[in-house]
Amino acid sequence: MTPNQFEVLARTYCDHLPASPADGVFLVGQTPSNQESVLKKGAELVKNGHAKKILLLDCGAVSGYPGVDVWLEELKALGMSDEQLEPIPHSDPNMIHTRLEAGSLMAHAKAKEYRSIIICSPSFHQPRSFMTAITMALEEYPEVKVYSQAGDYLPWTESAIHSQGKAAGTRVDILHGELERIYKYQGFGDLASFEAVLEYLNRREGWPN
Repeated sequence: MTPNQFEVLARTYCDHLPASPADGVFLVGQTPSNQESVLKKGAELVKNGHAKKILLLDCGAVSGYPGVDVWLEELKALGMSDEQLEPIPHSDPNMIHTRLEAGSLMAHAKAKEYRSIIICSPSFHQPRSFMTAITMALEEYPEVKVYSQAGDYLPWTESAIHSQGKAAGTRVDILHGELERIYKYQGFGDLASFEAVLEYLNRREGWPN
């Protein structure tokens, strides 16, 4: 692992929250075996005043995601009101993957002129989710400030389903697969380099002046 790769991982897992409440916390789509992590964390961030509302993908059950209606009910059970929940249009109702989600998020954020967004995904998925959100911000809406907050803890050695409902194994196994996807998608040009991510984060912090 290079120093830049290590720095991106460290800053992903140890990011600070924005000084003022973020315009929204985006819950990256998850399968039922992992959704509790983001649902609880998203509700906590709103209740504690770190985000104004929860943003989630507005589509039906697809690619392992149980659908917006299921998540809205789960979030209301966690104390969220209708005003605190904002489904966002999805560009392809027949498929979900991380880049598509991030693209839909940035299109929505730009249309609403949101200035700050927190990205929330389970720990094993957070680095790629955060890097993908930054990638799409750089491509579509570089003015927005993207922050990282991993979801609530899920047991690492517990079996789970991930990646459009296709990847199965312990969450440690899934974590290893996520690293492989990062390298693969960077090779395709679909994911920003570690260096570009760090440049974005430094600019977000106003450094160097």
